[in-house]
Amino acid sequence: LHHVYHHIDFSRIAVRNNHAITETLLLSTSEMLFPFIPETNFWASNGRKWFEKEIAYQIYEDGTFLQFSMNYHRVVIQLLSFGISLAEAHKKPFSATVYNRASLSLNFLYQCLQEENGFLPNYGSNDGALFFPLSNKEYRDYRPQLNSLHYVLTGKHLYSDKEIIEDSFWLNSNTTNLKLDIPVLEKKQGAISFLNGGYYILREKETFTFIRCGNHKDRPPHADNLHVDIWNKGVNILRDSGTYKYNTNKEFQDYFTGSQSHNTVSIGSFSQMLKGSRFIWYYWSQSKAAKWTETETEYIFEGTIRAFRFLNPKATHSRKLVKSKVKLEWTVTDKVENLSKYEKKQIWHYDSNKVAFEFISDDSKINPTSAISYNSLYYGVKAEGLASSFSFKEQIVTKISLE
Repeated sequence: LHHVYHHIDFSRIAVRNNHAITETLLLSTSEMLFPFIPETNFWASNGRKWFEKEIAYQIYEDGTFLQFSMNYHRVVIQLLSFGISLAEAHKKPFSATVYNRASLSLNFLYQCLQEENGFLPNYGSNDGALFFPLSNKEYRDYRPQLNSLHYVLTGKHLYSDKEIIEDSFWLNSNTTNLKLDIPVLEKKQGAISFLNGGYYILREKETFTFIRCGNHKDRPPHADNLHVDIWNKGVNILRDSGTYKYNTNKEFQDYFTGSQSHNTVSIGSFSQMLKGSRFIWYYWSQSKAAKWTETETEYIFEGTIRAFRFLNPKATHSRKLVKSKVKLEWTVTDKVENLSKYEKKQIWHYDSNKVAFEFISDDSKINPTSAISYNSLYYGVKAEGLASSFSFKEQIVTKISLE
């Protein structure tokens, strides 16, 4: 505690991510956990202020998280469950903002969750972090952790399965009597936009479509803007490649963090942003516009990003996705402007899933070529996958249908 307190500026100023939330929460709860240490009163007073400030800053107003990572967002969910339970048991509640952002975080992840297995898109940095493994469910199953925070906030379980709700039993049962006026979550259907984080999702009876089109005021981990995930009956048909390892050779580092490992567009061998050392990117991609619209027969997403600016400051990539309401069919139109001298490639990672592609580039049909593909479902583990890329000049129209 002494060490954390006297070096807190590193996580709060230099790093500013889940490290800061973890360390400030430790300090804020120190007087409850270790009341026999005299300094904890002082450490906890400052820690609480810092923790509440970090939650307000790091969890955006729509419930999305500044690390752009499902896995790290779950870390924060667990920290909130532990912290709020402890604070309420000691009758020392946090600020209203903490409870509000906890509820909003829960909603974002819950709306992205597949009920068949509890999986979420393998999006953003995934280093295997699961601070408190309090159930025997599969690592990628987020239901135990989301249910626990929901139970802390509402006194109601999201699920009835004993293996899922076991996680919540490890937390303080006194929180079931809280009157926080937080509504019980419901799974929403149709198109949903999370504007602050730049996530656009579409949930239908059997399918789930996930699109990222975001601004970056905080450091992005992967060059994956306009990435699309497609799920059907809980199966990830078009997927993200994951993370693999932070410490590996340059080839794999560049692949897993770069645009080539995502369902988006790359320019030649370049990613959307210019790679620096370790976790650093330069020329962050930024959203210019994004929206959902709807007709009687279709859901339509349209988004444009400023990307590849190290090749041309005026470069943009626009993506239009049309999802039929009556068929398992998605039509994706990509257009790249102000990069006419470069080869463009649209990439799709699908592995052994039964999916059919039809491509038209600048009014002529094109044939796919095999692309390098790896899939890292768990940290430190990778397997060769299947992907196809499609070269185009300015614009490509792709019809995707499930067989």
